[in-house]
Formats: sequence, structure tokens, C-alpha cells
Amino acid sequence: RILHASVARPRAVRGIFNAIKRREARVAQQALERVNKVQMMRRYRIGDLPDIEIKHEEIIGPIVILAERDSAFSNILVTLICRAVYSLPPDKYHPNEHELK
Repeated sequence: RILHASVARPRAVRGIFNAIKRREARVAQQALERVNKVQMMRRYRIGDLPDIEIKHEEIIGPIVILAERDSAFSNILVTLICRAVYSLPPDKYHPNEHELK
């Protein structure tokens, strides 16, 4: 079918604008997916028995990464750590040792 130039031009322009809007929406969606991407920090064993031995670094590692990415969480974390350290009774902590009794 042959369309008159005055009819075909607005349709073409409308099609271009729609394609641009779809592309912008796709780029925005991809950016949102990148921001909200979850990264697994630990692998779990497959089988009948669950993991019952969790190392300290497997707990601390994700907390450190979260503190590096979120300043509000970092401030809360430092506050909680300082409160916990200062609330220890003197007989539970020895400055020459690195571990609690």
C-alpha cells in the first residue's frame, strides 16, 4: 500500500520516538538490575546435612562489604562495635591477648 507523504512521515517519526523510548526504558531497567544484583558470598554444600560449621570470615566478610557500600550501615556498625567494646567488663578483656576469655 502506498501512503501519502504527509501521512507516512508522522508515522515514521512516531516509530522512531517509540523506539527511542523503548531503548531508554531498557537501559534504565538494566541499570536498576545492576544496582539490585545479589552476589553470593558463600557456597553451601549440597546433600542431606546442612552446613553447621560456619567460619568467622564467612559472617564478617558480607558485613564488611555492606559497610563499604552503605555509609549509613557503616556508621551504625562502628557505633555498635564501640559500644560493645566499651561495655566489656575489665576481667573479660586482656590488652595483651587478641581474644576474649
